[in-house]
Parts: sequence; structure tokens; C-alpha cells
Amino acid sequence: MGNTELVLAVAVFLGCIVRVMLPYLRKAKETGATGLKFETKYIASALIAIIITIWTVVEAVGAMPTMAADAPLALLISTGLVYGYAFQSFANKIAESWT
Repeated sequence: MGNTELVLAVAVFLGCIVRVMLPYLRKAKETGATGLKFETKYIASALIAIIITIWTVVEAVGAMPTMAADAPLALLISTGLVYGYAFQSFANKIAESWT
């Protein structure tokens, strides 16, 4: 895995984690964190989303290595964050429909 893939993988990971943690932290702030429990189904959906998104990002970059290598760092980071966040939202919807 090259530098481009590594930057994208870290950004995707952070995007997924942000999507999982923001609603929990918002609810904890609103309720004062009394009796609030983190639902484990979101951990499972986060792991699945992280694996799938990192895999697809590495494959996509492998398909167009010169274009990805010339991309600015800010573009790589923002693309990874948005992709991870969006795919995590999709995975959460699936997890909610199964339970």
C-alpha cells in the first residue's frame, strides 16, 4: 500500500468513526450521559463499513494510480472522510433494518 492508499485508508477510517460517534456524543450531551448505552450493532456496522470502504478505495486507486498520485492531499483526505462517513450511514441503515 502506497502513501496515497494509506492517506485514503486513514481518512475513510476516521470518516466511519466520526459517523458512529457523533450521534452518540450528541445524545450524551443532551441527556447528561445518565443511563446512556452505546448500541453494539453500530460497532459491527462500523467494522464492516471500514473493511469494505478501505478495500474499495485501495482497488480504485490501484485502477488509476497516476491520477491518484497527482491528487492534492486535501482532496484525498476530504474524499476519504466523505466516503467513509457516507458508507457508514448506509451501513447504519442496514443495521437498523435488521434489528
